[in-house]
Amino acid sequence: MKNLAKVLLLGLAMSATSASADYIDGMLLVGGAYDAVNGDIDLANTTGVSITDVVYNFSLGDIDLDIDKTPGVLGSGGSVSLTAPALPVNNFIVFDGWTLNIDTLSVDAKTTNALDLSGVGTLWKSGYDLTPVDWSFSAQSATSYSMSINTTVVPVPAAVWLFGSGLIGLAGIARRKAC
Repeated sequence: MKNLAKVLLLGLAMSATSASADYIDGMLLVGGAYDAVNGDIDLANTTGVSITDVVYNFSLGDIDLDIDKTPGVLGSGGSVSLTAPALPVNNFIVFDGWTLNIDTLSVDAKTTNALDLSGVGTLWKSGYDLTPVDWSFSAQSATSYSMSINTTVVPVPAAVWLFGSGLIGLAGIARRKAC
């Protein structure tokens, strides 16, 4: 019975330490330059977006604690088609060690003077777990944009809590029988 208790405690310890890092908590606002593919002056004709630079604007939470707030260009990005997007788009934005991948894309508005996109994706930086985010992209010209990236809450599944409490209960029973 002692061996069973040791195995259960070892399993609990391994499951508790299996996460490599923490999820990111916070929000980030960036902006910069982009190319509106086929968009020239009329954004209604835009068939794609190509990020050329990323500039820090504002942040909260973990992101705020772990970002270089020096004014200027922090990074660059990738491209996505609005007509036939090949999703996911990895490295859509890369800046100061942070990487945004986009998994879904919705064209919310595409008019002469506005291009609004949104979707979900993942944000990552060394030392953090890949974290789900909601993102939105807004442009009122064919050359500059603003983007909001908000982390979404990642709840610990109830099964993990139930499993852990079950292991602790079994260890307690085994310990009581050993005495």
